[in-house]
Amino acid sequence: MKSKLVILSLLLSGATIANAQTKEKYYSESWKDNFFISVGVGGQVVTNPSNFDYGFGESITPLVNISLGKFFSPVWGIRGQVAGWSGKLHTQYPFENVGKNENWYNYKKKFVALNADAMLNLTNLFCGYKEGRKFEFMFFVGPTLNISNSYSTWNLATKTTEVTNADGSLTYKQELDPSKSYPKDDKVRLLVGASLGLGAKYNIDQKWAIDLEARGTVSPSVFGSVSDAKTEGIVGLTVGATYTFGGKKFVACGAKVDQNAINNEINKYRSELAQAQADLANAKNALANAK
Repeated sequence: MKSKLVILSLLLSGATIANAQTKEKYYSESWKDNFFISVGVGGQVVTNPSNFDYGFGESITPLVNISLGKFFSPVWGIRGQVAGWSGKLHTQYPFENVGKNENWYNYKKKFVALNADAMLNLTNLFCGYKEGRKFEFMFFVGPTLNISNSYSTWNLATKTTEVTNADGSLTYKQELDPSKSYPKDDKVRLLVGASLGLGAKYNIDQKWAIDLEARGTVSPSVFGSVSDAKTEGIVGLTVGATYTFGGKKFVACGAKVDQNAINNEINKYRSELAQAQADLANAKNALANAK
């Protein structure tokens, strides 16, 4: 009987230590849980060096986005996003070596970006999940597809200019003629790239949250041949809101199974202990009667 008492004590103490030292993990119990929809508005800028030379503020354009996604656990999830509006490019290309600074060309292109994001909740990753937490920080990364009308080539015209030398002689040279040159072959193109970003979230309740997100994208230029960069970056900043359908619902991984197993094991040894005590009492009574 003493051995069984020792075993029971070890089981109870072991269960207590395990519960205290194990950090519980959580997940979405049903595939229907933790779906969300988000909308955001803000601004974006094409990070071509020419835009900075011309004036950063002149290059900012509106940005809107709408997202649909799901969190599989408090730590990670996925979403699809449709974003865009338009982008601006101020450039002298390909006439930067012609004349002085008068050859600035301003282009504005409408485009749509399709983003597929893997999302990581940094707060829950490093601090553990806590129901009702107000502030959270997010990281997201994934492929992007920009859809835009863009030019593929130029029709470049030249002109002959006459230059008088110091000795009075004349030199003739050919140079590009901006007034007669123009880009061509403007059609819809699919531009594959990648993006990543950071977000801050304030949870109003289990369903509603306010979002602030910054995203950087790299892809072939949405302006095509009128840009001197084959690959361009776009940086956007938005503020918006997220609605989680039915509210956030996460349950501890295996919590019910583990607790039931522990309870069953304890009840088993309690029953055996009670039986051993009854057997001991019967043995004592039998010994007393024999005397």
